[in-house]
Amino acid sequence: MSNFMKALVVLMALGMVATWSVWASDQVKPGEAVEVTGTVLESGHLQDDQGQKHMLAKDDETMQLMSHVGAKVEIKGTLIEQPEGEPVIKIESYQVVTP
Repeated sequence: MSNFMKALVVLMALGMVATWSVWASDQVKPGEAVEVTGTVLESGHLQDDQGQKHMLAKDDETMQLMSHVGAKVEIKGTLIEQPEGEPVIKIESYQVVTP
């Protein structure tokens, strides 16, 4: 492999690490408050405007929210971590934005 190719591979790897570091620092950590606006899905998820799906805790608030499947809502809650590692949002309150 030429020196140019080695340098190119190293630069690409450094770029990927830098990008991941910035992305990871922007993520909300368990226990922190979150506010998400998105569409309620039948699967018990909320899909935000960027297409990311957020899992919702299986509790009374989520059961009430499920009566608004297909509606755009704004939820406020707390991010909690599950044993499987996938974080979920425990809803504290929600408001229907568009039915």
